[in-house]
Amino acid sequence: MWKLNFATKYCRFVLFLFFSRTLCFSC
Repeated sequence: MWKLNFATKYCRFVLFLFFSRTLCFSC
């Protein structure tokens, strides 16, 4: 069960990095 929670946090972290990088790139 903790693996699923870890995967969710990791996916959310990757999405955050992707969006932040995209916004910075658009700037």
